[in-house]
Parts: sequence; C-alpha cells; structure tokens
Amino acid sequence: MRSREQFRKVSMQWHRFFGFGAEDRTERGCGAGGGVKRARAIFDVEREEMQRKRFERLHRADIRGQLKQMMGPTAEFRGLQETAIRAVTRGEWPIIQVTPTGGGKSLTFMLPAFCTPDGVTVVITPLTSLQHDMVARCAKSGISAYAWRSRGAQRAASLVFVTPESAVSKGFRTFVERMHGQHKMDRVVVDECHTILQHTKVFRWQMGKLGRTLRDFAVPVACLTATLKPTQEAALIEKLEFVGDRVRIIREPTTRTNIRYRVDIVEDEGGRAAGAREGMNRGAVRIRFNGEGEEVGEKDDAIVERVCEIVRGWRAAHEQGKVIVYGGTTERVKQVAAELGCRGYWRGAGGEEEKARWLAEWREVKGGEAGWIAATNALGMGIDDPNVRMVVHAGIPRQLVDFVQESGRGGRDGSKSESVVVIRRSWLRQQSEAMATQPSGGERDKWGWDQDVVEFAEGKHCRREVLDREMDGRVDRFGCVEGEEACDVCRERQMARDLTALAETDDVGLDEEEERAGAAAEADYQRMRQSM
Repeated sequence: MRSREQFRKVSMQWHRFFGFGAEDRTERGCGAGGGVKRARAIFDVEREEMQRKRFERLHRADIRGQLKQMMGPTAEFRGLQETAIRAVTRGEWPIIQVTPTGGGKSLTFMLPAFCTPDGVTVVITPLTSLQHDMVARCAKSGISAYAWRSRGAQRAASLVFVTPESAVSKGFRTFVERMHGQHKMDRVVVDECHTILQHTKVFRWQMGKLGRTLRDFAVPVACLTATLKPTQEAALIEKLEFVGDRVRIIREPTTRTNIRYRVDIVEDEGGRAAGAREGMNRGAVRIRFNGEGEEVGEKDDAIVERVCEIVRGWRAAHEQGKVIVYGGTTERVKQVAAELGCRGYWRGAGGEEEKARWLAEWREVKGGEAGWIAATNALGMGIDDPNVRMVVHAGIPRQLVDFVQESGRGGRDGSKSESVVVIRRSWLRQQSEAMATQPSGGERDKWGWDQDVVEFAEGKHCRREVLDREMDGRVDRFGCVEGEEACDVCRERQMARDLTALAETDDVGLDEEEERAGAAAEADYQRMRQSM
C-alpha cells in the first residue's frame, strides 16, 4: 500500500473511532467568506500533506538506528520496547503497555518524538516532579520538551507534559485544538496510567474526565505503566472509554530480579505481641523495642529508630549508592529527615522550582549521606536515578501497586538493590486477624490495607510469589530462583535446609573438623538473621 493511502486509511480510522467526520469541519467553518474558505482549505491541504509525510517518515524509520543515534552506539532495545514502539509507528491505538519499573517505557514516546520532531506528542503525567524529570531527560536526548502551565507562554514542542487536571481544562483543550489546526498533533500518551483507577470523588476527581477528553483530542492514545494488575485491565479500559476489543495490550513480566526484598518487624513493648500466629512472621527479622506512650508517637519513634539504623548500617558497608526512605506520612518523613540529617520531600515542602532544584542536586551526587532522601509518595513514581541502591519503607503502603512503584526506584541500572520494609508487630497482628475474618476475595480490610499487602508483609510465602501473582497473574512460582536476588523468606528457608542437611550428616558421624564447620554455619545463620 502506498504511503499516502496508508496515511489516509489510518487518519480515517482515527476520525471514525473518535466520532470526527467531514461534517464536523463543515459546521465549524460556517460563516466564513468563500475566498477565506478556499485559502484556508489550501493551507489545510498543505499542512495535512506535511502531517502525512511525517507519518511516512515515522513508519519507515529505522528505529534501531534511531535508538543508537539518540542514546549512543551501544543502545539496544530491552524486553518488549521494540514491539511497543513499532505499534506506535504503525499507528495502532489504543495501546496499553505494561513493563517493569526501570524497564524504559518512556522510550515509547521519546523515540517516535526523536524520529519526527516536527510533530507534537502530549504526555499526561500524574506528578509535576515527574514532569521536571522527564523534561531534563528529553533535553539530554536532544528532544524539545516542556511542562505545560496554564499561566505563561504555551508553545509547540515535540513532547508536551501536562498533569491530568490541566489536560481536562479548557485552556489546554484550546491548545490541543490549535495543534490540530496546524496538523501537528500526533498522539497522546498517558504515563503511569494505573493512577486513573485511584481517583475518588474528592481525590484527583478530574481524572474521571480523562476518558472523554482523550476522545475529544482525536488522536491515537498509548497508556503506559509498570503496575497494572491483569485483574485491573477491564476497569482501566472502561474508565478511559476505550472499545475493549480494539485495545492492544503489550504486557511483559514486571518482576525485578535484581531487588532483594525483606521485611523487618519491630516488636511491641514486652517482646512478641500477644496473639501472633505461629509462622506468620517467617522470613521477617524480629527487633525488640521497649518504649512507652504508644498513643503519643512511640509507634513512629520505634519504626524511625529502626529505619535510621538500617540506613546507617548500609552506609557503613557501601561507599557508593543512594538511599530513599518512604515515610508514608509527612510527619514520619520529617522525623526521618531530622534524624538522618537529609532532605525531606513531600507535597508541601517548598515550591515546584525549589523541589526541582533539590532533586537536581540529589541526582548530582553518587552516594554517601548526601545521597539520602526521605519522601512521601510524592516522589513515588517516575524518578529515574541509576544510583539508588536501597529503598526503605517506614511502614508499608496501603496498595501493592504503590509499594512496587516505590521499591522500583532502586536498581534501575540493573545492578543489585535492596528493598526493606519496617513494620510493627501490633500492626501485622491486627491486619492478619482482619484478613482472616474478611470474606474471600475482599480487596481491602477495615484498616485500609489491601489483602495482598498484608500477605506480602506476613512472610508466609516467598515475597516474589505474592508480587508476581498479584501484578502479573503468575501462579506457578513457589520461591525465588537462580538468577534472582533471594528474598528474606527464601534465604531463611535455604539456611534451614542447609542446617537440616548438616544435622542429618551428624547422625552418621562427623569428625572434629566437620563439627566445627557445622558450628560455623549455625553462627553465620544467626548473624544473617540479626543483620537482615
């Protein structure tokens, strides 16, 4: 098929899907003089021809060669990156792409923009901090980009980043109409699209309008995320008002093999909490804290103390690498930041420009105490720093998707990273008891934590088993395997197997040297439990 015919076919598909037609343009043109109409028609034809040629260039582009030109001679596609980008270059829509944290999903909109810089791609991102980060990355790759603001000059760029709240506003819709009039609008990308399922009537309610807005934009749409459960696909398609059988879903396993997961349990006053079931804390280190005044902050004090101990201990063993501590609440973030003497990041901490400067300064360092930062979930998505080697959670997020996003800030260059969650025994007991009494299949218990979060924290099963089952629909995993950083549950199981094997050998007789080796193994096991 000739390129002109192919472009015409795709263009007509876009218009039919979004309800646009020739009659729409006729109605909008009513009232203009005949000469003006003819001049405008000629101008529109010229611009449409430019758009057609842009589509042709993108469709014929050597995307592997363009990738090397944009990122360097050694750059190669990973996972299903090439599959997703080729779907974009062919004009397929709507697309939902699910790829692991650190999997490079931003390439899905950056590379097409690099190939055809005269077009405009709108990227809807949930956080302003993510916008600043992406604009900086685009600049390094030679792509024109800017973050749209309702006040100030609005201009065309290869990539225009906008929040969902601004995307549905009248001002931005006018901007999009202008880009349409100039035949520059190529596509819309919804980054971190899983957040659309998290809005409520009072929290980011404007996201509820996004589906209708995307239809009005009348261009192909691609939705990107690292954390969309298979069970959530239908809900997202409905929210965005897509036609289900037309959606192209590109999904790859989201497991992060280079992250070592672990949970530390802080004991309540008096040691083990009453009512804790046997086995429910397997794989979790038990740290005893004596304190008083639970109702006036002892809970946070104990957790913060343990978190800071973990960070300092890690720093003593590693010269390079950064650490992010997610505090869950603003107050806890302030506590951790004060105790560690590091920067605290939350929504109300400084203005946008000031926080952008903080992040820029933080990115410049390679490690040491200057590489520590305490944050709420305001820094939970999109921050792409290759030097993060540890992520610590003071408490655990209420939804597993948030934990996966935040722990996924570590090891984004493929190197080893650690994810540590610090929780209290009393919290775990309450959640486990609530989950045991809740009907099967219930999503959230009365305290507000999803059941899969509680199951992950309990440690009755391999941590990866829970993550992969919930995030990827995988049911054939029963533990960490070779090539993966083993979680604390699997490490403890392996230690127990090794000790059992030594004990069985002891039954058939050991010489003095072998007995010493067995004692050393037992000592190593106990040291491991204390250091985890």
